[in-house]
Amino acid sequence: MAARALSVCSCRGCTACGDRCPTLVPSGRCTDCARAADRRRGSGSARGWNNRWATFSKRYLRDHPICACTADWCAHIHQPGQCGQPATDPDHKDGTGRNGPRAFDPDNLIGLCHPCHSRKTIHQDGGFGR
Repeated sequence: MAARALSVCSCRGCTACGDRCPTLVPSGRCTDCARAADRRRGSGSARGWNNRWATFSKRYLRDHPICACTADWCAHIHQPGQCGQPATDPDHKDGTGRNGPRAFDPDNLIGLCHPCHSRKTIHQDGGFGR
């Protein structure tokens, strides 16, 4: 099998390299640009990951252990409402996430398995990293 061709670092002008990084990498960003992007991202606690959320989400998943996906975007995988996999990701129905006004409202959550949660994020919430 042939080796995959290298591509240019995918950063779009960061503080590590200035304009467009010319470094060739197997995929994604070069080490310097990835490190700079991670610093800009902020800490986990700054992004809403804290002990309160960890405790709340574990309790929610304990009380809602089965994936509750009922969406059309998962229809090619399973019939709506019939996923049946263990729920691993509490998802906010309103899309505002852990820092939103209803972050700790159990009526605003739905327990999804990771594959269904990823598809929901892509189709409904506008993709990853928004």
